This record gives sequence, C-alpha cells and structure tokens, in this order.
Amino acid sequence: MKSINLTNLSKITERSVRAIAMKMPFLESIDLSECPLITGTDIYYLKNLKNLKLLLLKSIKFCDNEMIFLEYLKNLNTLSLASKIFNYIKL
Repeated sequence: MKSINLTNLSKITERSVRAIAMKMPFLESIDLSECPLITGTDIYYLKNLKNLKLLLLKSIKFCDNEMIFLEYLKNLNTLSLASKIFNYIKL
C-alpha cells in the first residue's frame, strides 16, 4: 500500500500514527486531515516515512516548532495545512 486516507476518523491517535509509520514505511501519501485526536507531536512519527510525497494535515493542531520533522521528509512535494490551527508559543 502506498496511500492511506484517515480523514475525519475520531479514533486515530498518536499510537495509530506511530504504528502506521512503523508498519507502512513505504507510504507515499497520507491524509490525517480533521482527525481530532491528532496533534503536531503525533505527526513527528511520520519523519521515518522516507518515500512520503503527499501529506494532508487540514485542521490539525500543532505549534510551529513541531514542524521540524519536515526536514526529514526529503521526497515531500505536497503539504496541505489548510484550516491549520496555530498554537502560538511565546519564547
């Protein structure tokens, strides 16, 4: 499987994201849009998906500093953060 769409699934958690990243390392596309239990911290586990080209994270809550995982995704060419909810942390 190269693609998985988990849009708007209310039971997807950090544990789910971790399992997907570990058991499906050749994913090229993943859509976690509008999964209410997913946060930026959980998305970090996707850094191991070296073939990931498309990542959809619409309405996922995360802080700007949680985007650091993107540097690991060398093949990523499409990232959607539409309706992204920023949590601003004052440094």
